[in-house]
Amino acid sequence: HTGEDSVEAVRSDPSIELVLMDIDLGTGLSGPEAASRILEVRSLPIVFLTSHSEREMVDKVRNITRYGYVVKNSGNFVLLSSIEMAFELFMAHGEARRHFQKKEAMLQAIPDLMFTVDRDGTIRDYHAPQGVGLAVPADRVVGTHLRDIFSPEETARHLALYRTCLETGEVHVDAYELQVDGKRQIYELRIARQNENQVLAVVRNITERVEAESELRRIKAHYEYLFDHAPVPIALLDGNDRVVRLNSSFSQTFGYSQEEAFGRPINDLVVPPELIEEGLELTRRVAEGESIYRISTRCRKDGNPVRVSITAAPIELDGDFFIYAIYQPVG
Repeated sequence: HTGEDSVEAVRSDPSIELVLMDIDLGTGLSGPEAASRILEVRSLPIVFLTSHSEREMVDKVRNITRYGYVVKNSGNFVLLSSIEMAFELFMAHGEARRHFQKKEAMLQAIPDLMFTVDRDGTIRDYHAPQGVGLAVPADRVVGTHLRDIFSPEETARHLALYRTCLETGEVHVDAYELQVDGKRQIYELRIARQNENQVLAVVRNITERVEAESELRRIKAHYEYLFDHAPVPIALLDGNDRVVRLNSSFSQTFGYSQEEAFGRPINDLVVPPELIEEGLELTRRVAEGESIYRISTRCRKDGNPVRVSITAAPIELDGDFFIYAIYQPVG
């Protein structure tokens, strides 16, 4: 058979599980050339046959995935043993390939930068997800020293963390800032000992998270200021109509401090006995998602009545249900 015949046979017959390929096929495709084309069609074990044992014969197939060489006329035992070994190697290589592909897929799914760094601060290997910016060009990362990225003070701090990690074997978590493409970026750093002289540094850009948390704190502080300084009585209630927070105007109007009101049903505090059914009805309606408005009578801690306009609405804070209630004195 010619080399071309062998390629076509593998392409057309899926039952072929192994190829015995003579290195010298005469005219047409050579054995190594045919083997290369076969492997483009399908992955399967190839054992080369040769009438020579010289090194140059082996060199001809050096860059081709192969699973053994058999010198012609070596006997059936050697041939069968080589075939058996080829199948074992093929299965082992397949398992290793699947394991590698799994690890590679897992690695690609991780959004973090990963660096292998020597004790002295030199980067020896790295992984960067697509689209993630680097402090130095990608072709210069390996071999870069931390001092080429950080200030002297920050470099010294990182090296101290690495030494501690290498000495204790404990995982260390830290954070740092870095200018990348002219913008301040904030990174979370996790360091684990890889071997006695290298650490694995896992770096995650947390700039957006930090900025979002900062904005949330700002909004919360603004809300708390407005809540506390509002000139009308306001109560924040939980889903069971119990007091979570009162503002100062509520305390002045009704006489209850935050401490003595916390956790108590609002109806027990300010609804007169004769209006308790009304209070429970309003609570039910707001708990079902309705916003309500009512002018009614409520009572102070000392029992004196006060005419108020009641505005209440359900709100969601951090995923939890609350009721925002305003008691504006009228008349």
